[in-house]
Amino acid sequence: MKKIVVLLLVLAVLGGCREKDKQMEKISFKDRKWELNLDYSAGTGFEWIEVYRNYNVEVEKKESRSTNSDPKASGGRGVTHIEGTINEDGHGILIMKYARPWETGMFDYETFTIVCQNGRITEIREQSQSENQDYQFIYNDTDLGSLTMFLPKDWVYEPVSGEREVGLLIKPQDEERFIKITYDLDLMPPCDPSSMKITISGHEYHVWMVEGYIESIMLEPKNKMLVTQGATWPNDRLTDLIKILDTVRWE
Repeated sequence: MKKIVVLLLVLAVLGGCREKDKQMEKISFKDRKWELNLDYSAGTGFEWIEVYRNYNVEVEKKESRSTNSDPKASGGRGVTHIEGTINEDGHGILIMKYARPWETGMFDYETFTIVCQNGRITEIREQSQSENQDYQFIYNDTDLGSLTMFLPKDWVYEPVSGEREVGLLIKPQDEERFIKITYDLDLMPPCDPSSMKITISGHEYHVWMVEGYIESIMLEPKNKMLVTQGATWPNDRLTDLIKILDTVRWE
């Protein structure tokens, strides 16, 4: 009898562990609903910050959950639990970065592509990019000012400067044409109603697309225009540009 009781207790503990592991799966989904559990280290100041999500993604909850075995323990590790829904069939994009809110620069990024078909999520693809492994710090320093950014290591770049602009030409090695990211002091704020508005880390950008290709992206920070233009890149390059633009600084 005692052996049976002990066996039942062991099975209950194992079942509880499996249920906990299931709850802490990094990616899960059902119907239109999705959930993410992203690891973080408590007490370091780092947290998961939303960089970008497209029109098809709704975030309904974001909270920190401890994974310490001792609930009274301080520090240690935990997860940031994020959950939401996808609005319609197609692709949803959510980009998160692991960073300290008061710091600027390049951090570790996670890009989640949520695929929905016939009213149900069928797949969530994940892409991880690390500051230390995947990016290089580049800059163009002139008398007018300094433009800095983090660029993937397998991209190429050239500086651009003029009397009223400071910029960089950038492109992946497999693209034929450069795209220009520049601060131009003479440009006026965009008022073209055909532009699409997106938000990157709280900053509103105007995006122009031509037949599915990126034509230009524009931001107005402190009356200086940041413009990305000069090449037609496929729409799937937009997430690369978003992470780069998140690191751009003008001084």
